[in-house]
Amino acid sequence: MKKTFPLRYSLPALLLGLGGTMACLLIADSIHNANQNIEAAARQQLTAIGDGAAARIEYCLASGGFGAATWPLALLNREPDLLGGSILDGNNRRLAGAGPEFNSGSAKKQTFQPDLALVNAARKYQAAQLQLGRNGHILAGAFPCRLAVSHAAANPASSGVVYLEMDLRPQQDLQLVANFRRAGMIGGLALVLVVLSWSYLNRILTQRIAGLIAATREIASGDTSRRALLGGGDELAELGAAFNQMADQIQARTTALTESEERYRRIVETAYEGIFAMDAERRLGFVNRRMAEMLGYTMDAMTGQPLEEFLFQEDWPDHQSRLSQRQFNTAARFEQRLRCKDGSEVWTIMSLTVLRDAAETFAGAFGMAADITERKRAEKKLLLQSSALMASANAIVITDADGGIEWINPAFTRLTGYPEAEIIGQKISRLRSGRHAPEFYAALWGTIRAGKTWQGELTNKRRDGSLYTEAMTIAPVCDTAGKILHYVAIKEDVTERRELESQLREAQKMEAISRLAGGVAHEFNNLFTVIMGHANLLKSSGRLAPEDATTIEEISAAGRRAAGVTRQLLIVSRQSPIHLKPINLNETITRQFNILKHLLGEKISIQQQLADALPAIAADATMMEQIIMELAMRARQAMPAEGRLTLATQAVVLAQAPDPQSLRAHFSQAKLLPGVH
Repeated sequence: MKKTFPLRYSLPALLLGLGGTMACLLIADSIHNANQNIEAAARQQLTAIGDGAAARIEYCLASGGFGAATWPLALLNREPDLLGGSILDGNNRRLAGAGPEFNSGSAKKQTFQPDLALVNAARKYQAAQLQLGRNGHILAGAFPCRLAVSHAAANPASSGVVYLEMDLRPQQDLQLVANFRRAGMIGGLALVLVVLSWSYLNRILTQRIAGLIAATREIASGDTSRRALLGGGDELAELGAAFNQMADQIQARTTALTESEERYRRIVETAYEGIFAMDAERRLGFVNRRMAEMLGYTMDAMTGQPLEEFLFQEDWPDHQSRLSQRQFNTAARFEQRLRCKDGSEVWTIMSLTVLRDAAETFAGAFGMAADITERKRAEKKLLLQSSALMASANAIVITDADGGIEWINPAFTRLTGYPEAEIIGQKISRLRSGRHAPEFYAALWGTIRAGKTWQGELTNKRRDGSLYTEAMTIAPVCDTAGKILHYVAIKEDVTERRELESQLREAQKMEAISRLAGGVAHEFNNLFTVIMGHANLLKSSGRLAPEDATTIEEISAAGRRAAGVTRQLLIVSRQSPIHLKPINLNETITRQFNILKHLLGEKISIQQQLADALPAIAADATMMEQIIMELAMRARQAMPAEGRLTLATQAVVLAQAPDPQSLRAHFSQAKLLPGVH
């Protein structure tokens, strides 16, 4: 770029040129006017000299005191500029001539060659004739005069002419010096004016404009804090104020833009998501640090590479199809698997904003990739855990912190009978059976609200109203701050197990009682054998008095009754062998009647409804007695307070041997099964 000439030099130079031109014009005009003035003055002066010389010559000739030898004296004049003169007669012959003193008073005679045309004109018109000649420096004049005394060779009647020449150069030189002095003064004044104008322009205009230019350049280079210091009240000051206002706006916008750029740069650099941009050829033009770290590359290594380079080969067709379908859309969001540098996979959710040119063709894209690999793994793990929970044989229920049911598994529905659509949103207290005191539930909630796990058994109620016993473990689920958000309860139906355990305990108790009864029965048999033996010995001795024989008979009868009791104890202890034989069930019930009264106690009454002419059955009498006793004991358990037990018999003809359940249902409907009424 060609640098222009500085204004602080160009304008003074222009002023200097204008001043010089004006000075030259003034000098030329002054010289021209001076030459004209000098010529006019010289004409007047030469005319006066010529007329005076002619008059003196005529006077001298008339008085007779002027001779030819003294004629030069008439021409002598002290005028320093007069070169010389000649007196010519009517025939233009020089009668006399003279010259002034030159060069420090030395007189030199000069021979002039008069201008005869000028001389003849003066003689003809009898008037002075003046003419400027010799390059405008010599002024010649011809002045007519009468020659009263003629020269020896002259015609006395002829008229003469005085011819004079005056040198104008000394006066011109003096005028030229004066003009140059005047021009010097004008030039000095112009120079002073130029210096003053340069100083003024430099201070008022050039320096201020230079400051404005410097401020503009510094702002252009990035220093938006620079301002133009243009004081005063002129247009430049207003320009400076407008410039500073513009600079303030530029600084504010630049600061806002810088802050916005810095903010977005930090967002891009510190973003947890990978950010990338690709061109129309699907090559990566930019990736942030997170995107590179996600795949195990550096930012420079990924830049310039096609996006397909970081995809698995088997995913290329889907990716190409996806882009071909969505490259004309403004945005797309999809899951994409990426290939790391070590060959491992990273699952991402890719948000892609597509760029289009004026022809609506694919011009590139800007996208973000969020790493969801851990989420994918967690989803697989949760799916596995969910499958395990759904397939679990134990009932699992999740509630909120207030006991509202949020999730159940199918085992919960099988256990309680409540479907998911009906129980979700209900309180877990809906399962309460009422078998537990409020203190029990208060202790349970106190344990789990303290963040501890509760384990125990409780009786709950199903949807159909039936009760069941479950072993339950309740664990709280807390957030990172320790606040309880949910409770997870694992329920196991232990109803059947507890019934079996109860039956086992009863069986063990009965077994212990049987062993005890067997031992007691054996001891009683031994004692009864001795008693009966001695009684029989006493009866067979014949030495007893009649009243003693009666006593011995009573002793024998009591021994036989005691032996019957012992036999029943042996039946209870199951130590008698099974012997199938025809028995009458009515007689068996009658024999057990008194024993059952003692076993059931006074609060339970016993009644008999025995059928007449009941046929005999093939059974073990001991086993039948034990069955009757078991039925009575079950009835007692069902009537803990008080009640009535009815023992009834009836002959029933069956078409085929029924299963136990149908047989029980038949007797229940006929109200003939021994039980509780």
